[in-house]
Amino acid sequence: MESQDARPSLFATGSGAPPLRLGDIQGLILRGYTFPYVRHFIFSIRDVPGASAGACKLCGDLRPGSGGPLTITTATEWPVNGRPRYCLNLGVTNTGLKKLIGDANYQTVNQGTSDDLFVPFDAGAAARAAQVGDTGPSAPQNWWQNPPGSWKLPSPPGSADLDLLISLYARSAADRDNFTVIFVDGDDRRFIYDDTFAARKDESVRGPQVDSQVG
Repeated sequence: MESQDARPSLFATGSGAPPLRLGDIQGLILRGYTFPYVRHFIFSIRDVPGASAGACKLCGDLRPGSGGPLTITTATEWPVNGRPRYCLNLGVTNTGLKKLIGDANYQTVNQGTSDDLFVPFDAGAAARAAQVGDTGPSAPQNWWQNPPGSWKLPSPPGSADLDLLISLYARSAADRDNFTVIFVDGDDRRFIYDDTFAARKDESVRGPQVDSQVG
């Protein structure tokens, strides 16, 4: 992701350390959006060679400055009274990363990092729920108990089904739905394949959607 933030960073990274390039960091990593509506698109990779090419195309389309109808929201600070109508972020699970770069490359990256970076991801969120406070109403057995009609999955997905996650945050339900149409039906979205919409051209990835509302 190319940086588009020319302003000095307000986030300190240590004495003498260079400022963070906020345009190269997804916004949700540094701050919460507090948008009341969100739609999550969950993708499961079926055809690895096709998905690898499709993922490159998708990331290029979503890159800030690409000219695409919707692009990834970076950590660049919003101007005063300049809150955007939507925010968009992309996540890749450990299973998705293995499929996209291969087991050998996955292990190479893992061994080249410190503090066993991939261990929490290989263990899975459910296995580590208690360590991050996901207990009681927030326990794993309650994660997929959304109100009727708020999601489109026929059943809770297994870990093998979760390869890519794209989250669309919006300030209103209407904006969420309108931006969904742009995202899924846009001419440059040939990579997207959503079970709730008409079929697209690339069958290497399929993805249902999950809605949630804050508050």
